[in-house]
Amino acid sequence: MPTLTELLAEYRTDLADNETPYLWLDVDLLRYINKSIDIMCEKAYLIADSSTAAYCLQNLSLAGGASYAKDAKVIQVRWIKLDGQTVPLTRATLNGLESHFPSWQSATATTPRYFAEDIEKGKITYIPAPDTAYVSRLLVYRYPITPLVLASPSESPEIEERYHKYIKNGVLWQAFSKDDPEAYDSRRAASYKSQFDVDVARQALEIQKTWYASGTIGVHRGFT
Repeated sequence: MPTLTELLAEYRTDLADNETPYLWLDVDLLRYINKSIDIMCEKAYLIADSSTAAYCLQNLSLAGGASYAKDAKVIQVRWIKLDGQTVPLTRATLNGLESHFPSWQSATATTPRYFAEDIEKGKITYIPAPDTAYVSRLLVYRYPITPLVLASPSESPEIEERYHKYIKNGVLWQAFSKDDPEAYDSRRAASYKSQFDVDVARQALEIQKTWYASGTIGVHRGFT
C-alpha cells in the first residue's frame, strides 16, 4: 500500500515541483488528496462497512420514535436488518410511501418493515415506528474514518489499493486550479478534472457490478 509520503513524492514529481520553494506545499497536496478520496467515496461508494458500531449499529425503541441520526461519515445506507428478523428492511422513499402507503405517518407502531433516508435530513426513518426495543444492523457506504494527516506520513488511504491510482487526476485538477498566478492553469485543470470524472465513473460502474438489484417498495397491504 503506498504511504502518504510516497503519494506526496509521486504527485510532486508529476507536478515538476521538486525544488524549494514549492509551488504547492505538502499541506496543499494533502488537502487535494483527501478531497479526491472523499469525492471518490461519495460518488463511487468505495468503502462499505457493516462492522463499525458508530456507523452500523442503531438501537431502536418505542421512546425513540421513528427517526434515528446517521453518522456524518455515512454517505448511504445499503442494507438494514433487525436482530431476530430473517428478512432485511425494504428501502423506501418519501414519494414511494406517499404513493403506496399514504397512511405511513399514522401507522401503529410495530416491527419496522421499511427504511427511508430522505424524510429527515441526516436521519434514517423506520416505517412503521418500532413498538419495542430492536437492534438495527446496517451495511453502509461511508467516507474514510480518519483523513490522512502530515503527522502520520506512513499511513495509507483507507480505500482499496486498486483505487489509489485514480487519486492522481483529482490532485492534479485541484493543483492547477490553485489561486496562484504561477500555479493556475485553466486548460490543464479542466483536462485533469475531465479525466478524474471519467475515473470516478469507472469506479462506480465497477462497484455497481457487484450489487444485487435493490428492493423496491410495493403496494402497502397492511400489517398483521
